[in-house]
Amino acid sequence: MSRRSCVFALAAVATTLVVVATAYWKGVELLTPAPTTREVDVPADYYRVNPNNPRELEIGLMLGLGDEVLGAYATETPSSVVVRIHVRQDLRVKAALGVPTTATVVLREPLDARVVMDASGRRLQAQP
Repeated sequence: MSRRSCVFALAAVATTLVVVATAYWKGVELLTPAPTTREVDVPADYYRVNPNNPRELEIGLMLGLGDEVLGAYATETPSSVVVRIHVRQDLRVKAALGVPTTATVVLREPLDARVVMDASGRRLQAQP
């Protein structure tokens, strides 16, 4: 190996060390893989009151392949119920297919004449 090749090799190693040290010092993780999931709230499509329990709502929604419902929550007021469906989305699945599913929320009081909305404020339609 010639002297010139050795100088270039040492310069390349030194530059790499400086870049890695600077990234480490600034808190950048160079070898961290990209996330494979994310957690989001998804819109609901409809609701259905359980005929055997007027405090229980079945919320219809559309998920992607590999998605998982983590929780269904309701915020109640005297005039409305706002439902929030929290989902873990699988970012590795690339198929654009919708999977219809349901989530259940239990209210403190029966629904009666209150309006049901999803977290975005969109009014949901009742299904028989």
